Amino acid sequence: MNWEEIYGGIRAFAGRAATKINQTADMAALQVKLSMAEHKLEEAYAALGKVSFGHFVEDKENFDQISVGITNVKDAMLEIRSVKKQIEELKERAIEVEKEVVNFKDTVAETAAEAAQAVKVAKAAKEDAEERAAAVRAKQQEEAEPLEIFDFDEDDFITDVSDSGDEVEIDLEIEE
Repeated sequence: MNWEEIYGGIRAFAGRAATKINQTADMAALQVKLSMAEHKLEEAYAALGKVSFGHFVEDKENFDQISVGITNVKDAMLEIRSVKKQIEELKERAIEVEKEVVNFKDTVAETAAEAAQAVKVAKAAKEDAEERAAAVRAKQQEEAEPLEIFDFDEDDFITDVSDSGDEVEIDLEIEE
């Protein structure tokens, strides 16, 4: 795993956290909407009761007003059902996000463990390679032919020396 993948995972986690915050805000907004719908229902019931009371007490024909009151109650009830359904859906999405967060944490932990293991394996491979290289060098030194060492005496002399500063050729005359 490289740093780009880790960084991408962190960005994804931050996105999920932002989603969770947005869902919480949405939940609060829906709760307010639910309270308003329930308040509308109470007002519709009160209006219906007032019209019904007027109809029965005053013996008036208020059928249209009663019909409007019943419609308002039904509409408020439908709105409440809709908002409650939205709340449940949002709760389900929040649960899914929480599961994703847990899965992401597990994935990060597993990746970190794999990376640590990879580092251990790489170190062991490096140590093994160094040991093998040292063994090869030691074997090469054992098998290498010794260099001949020349012993110059006083009677040995140099016959030619170049003054050009380029390569120097040395001719040795060795008496046997």
